[in-house]
Amino acid sequence: MKTIKVLRWSYLFLFIFVAFCLFFVYKISHRDFSSELEYSREKKQIDSSIFSAYKGQIYASVPSNGDYLIQQADLATFHLIDQSYQSRHVAADKNHVYCGNLILEKLNPSTTTAIGNDYLSDGQKTYYCSGMTIKNPDLGIVAEVSQLVLNLFGLYDKPQTWIYPFKEVANIQQSSNMNGLVTSQNQVLLNGQELPKANAQSLRKINRLYADGDTRPSEVYTADGRHVYAKNTLLNMMDSADLYSLAIDAQNQDEYLIEPKSGMVYLNDFSFDPSHAPYRILSMHGAHANHTLWLSNDGIYFYDREDKKVRRAADNVFNKSNFTEIAPLIFFDGKTLLYLQDKQVWGGNKNPGLKSRSTEILQLDEPMTGQWKKIGDVNYRYGQVWQNGSTTYYFDQLGSGQSIKQTIYKIVDPTLLVELSNPNIRTDDLREILSSNRVAIPKSKMVAFAKTRYSDGHIWAVLFPVIFLGIISIIFWIMRQFKINPKPFDIDENYLQLNNIFSKKIALADIDCVYFTKTYMPRSRGYVGRICVHQKNGKKTRNLMFQAKMSLFASSAEEMDAYILEMQNLLKQHSVKSHFDQN
Repeated sequence: MKTIKVLRWSYLFLFIFVAFCLFFVYKISHRDFSSELEYSREKKQIDSSIFSAYKGQIYASVPSNGDYLIQQADLATFHLIDQSYQSRHVAADKNHVYCGNLILEKLNPSTTTAIGNDYLSDGQKTYYCSGMTIKNPDLGIVAEVSQLVLNLFGLYDKPQTWIYPFKEVANIQQSSNMNGLVTSQNQVLLNGQELPKANAQSLRKINRLYADGDTRPSEVYTADGRHVYAKNTLLNMMDSADLYSLAIDAQNQDEYLIEPKSGMVYLNDFSFDPSHAPYRILSMHGAHANHTLWLSNDGIYFYDREDKKVRRAADNVFNKSNFTEIAPLIFFDGKTLLYLQDKQVWGGNKNPGLKSRSTEILQLDEPMTGQWKKIGDVNYRYGQVWQNGSTTYYFDQLGSGQSIKQTIYKIVDPTLLVELSNPNIRTDDLREILSSNRVAIPKSKMVAFAKTRYSDGHIWAVLFPVIFLGIISIIFWIMRQFKINPKPFDIDENYLQLNNIFSKKIALADIDCVYFTKTYMPRSRGYVGRICVHQKNGKKTRNLMFQAKMSLFASSAEEMDAYILEMQNLLKQHSVKSHFDQN
């Protein structure tokens, strides 16, 4: 009998979990975009800033992350601190100073000014607020995915995946023409972080070299005549005038620092093994490469981003002859043509996910006669047409990021040459051509490869939130059966306790007012409530979110209004003042 009861409960939990998963898929596939489209149409940008006003509330646009509601912002007094483009991401109202959508708690909004180079000061405190967003270092992948799923149901704010980083610093004494550089007391600060031992007077940005020969100031490396820095880390090397960094085309995540005299290579604060120096870059193009390859006398090396090590890919096949890069990622020595090709391996249904990324060095295994002749460019930058003997080839420069899988295609339809010479040819046209039988993938053989392997840990980043929400839905169901619906706060022995793990008890006598608001969640097409306790000493709690009912569905406006009124009546019984802003 006991076994049967356990089986019944197991089947019930399994049914609820499967039902939740189906409902989750339904919610994604039937997402209503009308509210988001209305917001995009009707929001009013504030001057030329990242801030917008919509239905009496302020939103901040965070690049790579979309728009965020600034719950605490006061529309009537909201203004930009400075009208310059560099300060378009900082603002203030009567209560707060904002760096993007985040509050700089210690600054006085009535006296705060922008003092240049992304620094703000109210005369007493100084903050650095970067104008460039970064990935939120405090938000892990599991938390991010879980919050995204909860947000889909209107149970949580959109996760703060990207932020405008900020930091409190000592008061500024002198600013510089270099973005982000200031002196503060005995320190030199760059982007809010100390540059140890730096000389502010001679500090410069190292030149960054691009594949087209252009140079621009590096955003990673600086030097002062003696010391060299990767962002704010002092490198173990001496400055020299011929230092430069490399921007690899189509691989913007890496910027390498080159020391020409020794042939040493650095990536941020990571140094390549000097025993294999000098290193020479194989190509500055990366459209069909997953790795930047470095040639040494004893091999080909690459930096593995997954395990953060330099690995040896193979013997240096380019040492055997004098190879020249005749086109991006394509090399010829008069007899042999080598080229780079990127490759990804994905798992199947039983073991899904990305398994590896490779950069292969392939040798063209087609009949060749003598030299290669360039026929022309395809739309100046999409690719090139080359001829060897009577055979023509398309050498691609767009890359796999544009859904073009091969570096080299053999042209089998001669009429295609006219279409490829059209200066107005589009990428869509090229994709269609290269997936047709008018071209063929040439024969080749692999001579070397670099490979990065990936673990299966990311699978749990997807499964965890689904399992987590499945458990939550079961808990909600059980609580509804027992008519349990936790309130956003409890009152016990003259203390108010917010039902949040980060909240402390607040004496009722210390409370000035308890503020309630309700917020419409477009994705769930319902409302959530928020509560904030203002104390008589000027302190206040965070805006904590709550639901009117134990459910994965958001509440209606009427349900939320009635629930907040119930909370207000409870506070009134204990002589605590409250206010409900229904706008």
